[in-house]
Amino acid sequence: EYHFDHRMDWSGSGNSIDDAVRAVTGKNEAINQASYNSGEIYARRITPAWYTVERIYYKRSKHDQDLAEGARMMEINDWDQAIESLDRAVKNGKRKTRGRAAHNMAVVYEILGDLDNAKKWAQDAYAKYRNKKSKYYLYDLNDRMADRRLLNHQLEN
Repeated sequence: EYHFDHRMDWSGSGNSIDDAVRAVTGKNEAINQASYNSGEIYARRITPAWYTVERIYYKRSKHDQDLAEGARMMEINDWDQAIESLDRAVKNGKRKTRGRAAHNMAVVYEILGDLDNAKKWAQDAYAKYRNKKSKYYLYDLNDRMADRRLLNHQLEN
């Protein structure tokens, strides 16, 4: 059961009370507007919709060309090459670079739809390499994973 509350107001103005009353939407029109509005709100609740997601990623590091290369590959949607470059940055870079590369790796895997791998990389970026932005990114990933579980459950029924 889903309880739904929504309020709509109608008003009118005129030079006299009679003019104001006539300016207010009629009973049938008010019912039609309220019904249409309620249906539209309910449809948005149960219908999948597109929305824009923004993610922060690192473009460079002072001493690591692999991170910069990986970021460039991300910009041109060459995900396989981005993974290779970022993997080298994680293996060979300094701690700060490793954290940034691991964070970028999480973003790549999220884009590819592999949320489990994305979460693993974001956890590594925060826990192993102390990348603070990855902590908040983990919250976003957990929300996405919960939304995906809910959607899968809804589609089963």
